[in-house]
Amino acid sequence: MTKPISLTVRITNSYSELGREFIHDEVVVVDAPAAAVMTDPDRLADWALDTLIEYSGEGPEYTHVHGVYAVVVTAAPTGYEALNGLVAYAEG
Repeated sequence: MTKPISLTVRITNSYSELGREFIHDEVVVVDAPAAAVMTDPDRLADWALDTLIEYSGEGPEYTHVHGVYAVVVTAAPTGYEALNGLVAYAEG
């Protein structure tokens, strides 16, 4: 088990068929990636998708609309600076 860390993230939710885009800057608390994950770009990308994408979306009124979602780490604590700029991206 890893310790929780606070990250500042920029969340972008785009719904092109509605012509709507929402951008939120938030602080989230997540379980830090393990040291082995931090050194492996593929595993770190998987961690980002598994951990950060859950913060995307605009709620139930948009569940039936195709969306493009991105969560970008804009600030990470000391020891986790490598997370800065990390992007989780999904479509659906």
